[in-house]
Amino acid sequence: MPTDNRTIPFEDLADADLYVGAVYLGGSQGTAADDPLAKLLPVGNQGGFRHAGSPTKGTVRLSVLYTSGAEAEWPDALDPETGVFTYFGDNRKPGRDLLKTTRGGNILLRNAFDASRGAREGRLSVPPFLLFEKAGIGRAVRFLGLLVPCEPTPDAEDVLTVVRHTVSGQEFENYRARFTVLDTEVVPRSWLTSVLGGADTTNAECPKAWRDWVGEETASAPDASARALGFASTSPSAAEENLADNVDGTGADVSDRDGSERGPGVDQRALLLDALHHLTVHRQDGGAAFYQYVVLLWAISRPSDSARLTAFSVARQSLRELLAPFAIAARVPDPAMPWIALADSPWWQIELPDDPLRQGLRPRDVVHRFDPRAGLSAEAHTLLTGDEHFRREAVAAIAAIGREHPALDDLLARLGLHSHGNSPGADRVVPTAAADTAARHDLAAGLSVARVTAIAPEIRATETFERDHLGPVQAERRESALQERYLRFLKGQGHTVCRQMIVVPGESSALYTDVFDVTTGELVEVKADSGRMTIRAALGQVLDYARYVPHTSKAVLVPGEPRVDLVDLLLRFGVAVVWEEASGGFRRLDPDCWREAVVSAI
Repeated sequence: MPTDNRTIPFEDLADADLYVGAVYLGGSQGTAADDPLAKLLPVGNQGGFRHAGSPTKGTVRLSVLYTSGAEAEWPDALDPETGVFTYFGDNRKPGRDLLKTTRGGNILLRNAFDASRGAREGRLSVPPFLLFEKAGIGRAVRFLGLLVPCEPTPDAEDVLTVVRHTVSGQEFENYRARFTVLDTEVVPRSWLTSVLGGADTTNAECPKAWRDWVGEETASAPDASARALGFASTSPSAAEENLADNVDGTGADVSDRDGSERGPGVDQRALLLDALHHLTVHRQDGGAAFYQYVVLLWAISRPSDSARLTAFSVARQSLRELLAPFAIAARVPDPAMPWIALADSPWWQIELPDDPLRQGLRPRDVVHRFDPRAGLSAEAHTLLTGDEHFRREAVAAIAAIGREHPALDDLLARLGLHSHGNSPGADRVVPTAAADTAARHDLAAGLSVARVTAIAPEIRATETFERDHLGPVQAERRESALQERYLRFLKGQGHTVCRQMIVVPGESSALYTDVFDVTTGELVEVKADSGRMTIRAALGQVLDYARYVPHTSKAVLVPGEPRVDLVDLLLRFGVAVVWEEASGGFRRLDPDCWREAVVSAI
């Protein structure tokens, strides 16, 4: 499903269809009436849950889920690979029962997920869930898709889970729900109107994907759309970095991120590098535009003593020339598109006029009309100018993302960014006598420049991999549940735990360890089963991570005790084996056991 990049003016919202990826603009009165969701649908203008109907009376006809990504402790997130959207319920403060919330959002979640597990009659009672996110400009929102309350794997056990939080010593419960984004490009206004009027959700106007989900005799595994959405939405690691609409002393909106929402102990360098893999990019004919990365490279290459923010008119011609070789359409790209599209990135700051002045204008037209100043965010600029190592990492990360583009080498050369290791296609022919020494030097250098950063264990970033069937998705969910139980076990023992993010220059994405026990220095890889292929994969991963992460011991965590020969395999390589017992505890065998057994045998 391609992402629709159209922008819908506020005055057209009442009759607008919902296009996945489209931006729906807010009003210009400066009041709550400017909210676009209330104009689109009769669901009110506040809150994350917005219903048409009453959850307590069971009369909800449809529900809007709105996420801003602003609450780090409640990281709503869309997985662009699986199409699974994780959303937290509305009991987000202590002092109330799980189901006694103001808007009844948790009651709706409970009822909808219960109904989705049953027969067709139950799914007929499930209201459509419509997912929107903050679009980054004023009150504008972006439509992300039509949701159903289940995962792509119908037998998943943790689609609706009670999670416990503690604030100021008060413990309380909330729901964590996992929805699936259906594979549909547009949700017709005619369907929404008919459903609001009391019609069956499977009437003639409904999207085919919804009818297919409801129509089966047992809940089917819906086709997830996020793999083809064409953009990266709020990710688990980026969810902690919301784009705030701040107003400076001049009355202009300043789109920037100051890090005030970020959790303690999270390395801002690591979050910036990770954000490079989550830019919302334009796609056409299957190709992804590299435009925003070109603009970022241009900004990174500017002299450190130059002004951080630059008027668009000053940069326009230079950017036009740099962007031309990267065009994915017949025309040269308009630099105004990436200039304003980067507003949602923690790398970028742009000064925009007030909402009323922007009303009804396409984003690129805002740039051309008002000539806004923009450039690297204050945080990114400070890190880039003060840390040459980070600057090289950033350039290498962008180069890795665009490594298949034939114009990349020339761009890096023109910008003076062609340092050792940044050129994906550079040939390095060394005479035989020197080759061995050079290879050893390069190997040591490559290991030394990898950046390892501790991140919160709740940040659910994962290494990406291709999925050609749903089995790995199920495995990942079981693995996640096992990991959470082990984290609780370690914390109950008084241990401090985290994860480690490893950024290796030249790699297109970061590596993430599963668990790092700070108290003992143990590096732990978690797997969903104890089979031979899984154990071999776990061994390779933990040994790979161990090259970069300082540690005192290594372990593999599995749900049950592996066969003797697989235990022997891990112990021989100095990796402990940890498994969960039926009682809920954990047992382990350490490499010392294997050494003692060998000595005894001799």
